Amino acid sequence: MKFKTPSTFGTNVLGMRLGLRYNAPTGSESRDVAPKDRMPRAQVAYSLWRATTQPSWNVPNLLAQYANVELPHLGPRAQEIVRWGIRYAGYPYICGGEWGLETKEPSALGGQPRSGFDCSGLTWWLLRADDGGYWNVNPPRPYMGWSLPQRTSADMAAMAPKKLRYDDLHPGDPMFYDGDGNGTVDHVDTYIGRGWALDSSSTPGGVTIMWVGSGWYRDHFKWGRRVLPG
Repeated sequence: MKFKTPSTFGTNVLGMRLGLRYNAPTGSESRDVAPKDRMPRAQVAYSLWRATTQPSWNVPNLLAQYANVELPHLGPRAQEIVRWGIRYAGYPYICGGEWGLETKEPSALGGQPRSGFDCSGLTWWLLRADDGGYWNVNPPRPYMGWSLPQRTSADMAAMAPKKLRYDDLHPGDPMFYDGDGNGTVDHVDTYIGRGWALDSSSTPGGVTIMWVGSGWYRDHFKWGRRVLPG
């Protein structure tokens, strides 16, 4: 099957991977932009600078990487996760961000300067069941979600009932990484199959579909966790 994607989906994903998006520092995230925002002059200047200073191999490498993104056969629940998640490609990386609606995040959850996600916030947005209180994305999310009470990547990893090897991952499984090699999990994304994950990180500056089958992500992967019931 083919997923219906926004008209800007491809350019958003590649633009993020090329680093064309300026990622505002913590405390200034209100300056970040989302796919439908009008780009301020400073953002345009930054994007043009990044575009003209790319290494010669980067664009062809990424074009080849994303030329044929093909996922495995997905069950109904995994299809819903992917269909929901790809809507947010291009949303900015927000430290502590866990909210993708145009309405403001409830102050009871801490609030955030604009819609966007950090790594574990995106995983929450994709997987966590509503708690019957403030954290409520049903509707518009068309599925209920599952139990995932932990908020940080380290806590999500620590509470994994079973540590999954890379080869045992299923679509919908959170993947945990130790980015700086200090023995502590510090990053998470959500596996969608055949080496791809839905990811939000500060390096591309937001949400994208990330290749995790080799390179940095594969090298720093520690284990996965099953959230969807079998």
